[in-house]
Amino acid sequence: MIRVLRRFRVAPLIRFISEAYTQLAEGTGMSKRLYIIHNNKKISPWHDICPFTDRPDELVMVNEIPRHHQEKREVNLWEPHNPIIQNTVLNKKTQERMPRVIHTPYSFNYGMIPQTWENPDTINPQTRLYGDNDPLDICELGRTMQPGYVCRVRVLGSFCVDDQGEMDWKILAMNSEEADRRGIKGLKEYREFLPGFIEEMMEWFRVYKTYDGKRANTILFDSEIFESEETMNVIRASHREYKGLISTDKWRQKKYWYQALNN
Repeated sequence: MIRVLRRFRVAPLIRFISEAYTQLAEGTGMSKRLYIIHNNKKISPWHDICPFTDRPDELVMVNEIPRHHQEKREVNLWEPHNPIIQNTVLNKKTQERMPRVIHTPYSFNYGMIPQTWENPDTINPQTRLYGDNDPLDICELGRTMQPGYVCRVRVLGSFCVDDQGEMDWKILAMNSEEADRRGIKGLKEYREFLPGFIEEMMEWFRVYKTYDGKRANTILFDSEIFESEETMNVIRASHREYKGLISTDKWRQKKYWYQALNN
């Protein structure tokens, strides 16, 4: 079982409504950068959005990849304002960079949870793995969202992946408006709404890197899917790791871009 963390602090940064955020695209092709805009200024989706709301089962997410898409996009942790960028791979024949395309499309919206971090420097006592050096991943199971969309989501559950030797939690959620409309309060209601879909997702995460010639991943904890309460403990622990990162010089050592919102 995962250790319960009873105390955490919510960073006093932006509280959110979806309409408060827009997106700004700069550049084209693999040089394209998608920025999050708030109050007519570029902000960081990693640092400048508070992940918690006034509801205990709710979070804020930033979407990176729309459902049914194959191109891998993610928040860049090293560039100013942490834009969403196209992930690239090296073409071994031409020695040129090219867009990374996932073999099978994402069947869900895929994004990140602000102000979280899976620590790559410390072995997690439950998984006995180092973190993957990224914000927590979140799989949103509702309507299609465009890259850069910021919204409230209801946390449904989670599972944990051994991704090529790194700990990689997958948080399961649905945008709060749709969850309320469909009467989905947690895993039970979602499974009644779409039986078997979460298990299909888990299998997708297990095998999708084999198409790149890598070994299959492992779903940890005997493929257990954790309920929302235990999932929130995972998220709070990752938020604490993030707070430890930015409260020391560790973010400078890793060359992450970080700037206090009020600076």
